[in-house]
Amino acid sequence: MSDCVFAGPMAQYLEWKSFKERFGAFTDYFEQLDNHMANGFHLLDSEESEITYVNFWTCGKNGDVSTHNHAQDPSLAGPAFAEVHLVLNNGSGAAGMYKTLGPDSDARDVHVMKRGDEHGPFFEHQAGKPVLLDNGAVKYPWHGWQSGNDDKDVQSYDLVAAFEISPDFVLIPTSEVT
Repeated sequence: MSDCVFAGPMAQYLEWKSFKERFGAFTDYFEQLDNHMANGFHLLDSEESEITYVNFWTCGKNGDVSTHNHAQDPSLAGPAFAEVHLVLNNGSGAAGMYKTLGPDSDARDVHVMKRGDEHGPFFEHQAGKPVLLDNGAVKYPWHGWQSGNDDKDVQSYDLVAAFEISPDFVLIPTSEVT
């Protein structure tokens, strides 16, 4: 991770912290994992409404970024979003997004993603717009990120840019959209 640095104006705001440092007060899930996240930044429209929040994260070999579905109540600090991930590096070549039946399920449908891939909408959508739950959150299946492994002794990382897009700004081109 020491080789992966941000450079340029205000790069100091994009420092890496381990998932354990960021989320350890809420869960011990990331205790033994070699995962990191940088502070993100907000892209706003001309009226200062958030279009998307962009953040970067890494996952070392044999890691899992946890099974989740984004169904929690949206808040000012954690608004509803439709997310898309752009893979900047696939450390082992075998990592990707997965769908599963729930957090306790061992059955995973992994969609391996190579450098430059984005997975498209994992969230439910209808007529080009995200489907919302009664609480206003975007409706997702259970999903997560599973890093791969290879036969090399050296650690390698998946590097991913996550775009958490406000549902108001999402329009998925489909044959249903008029």
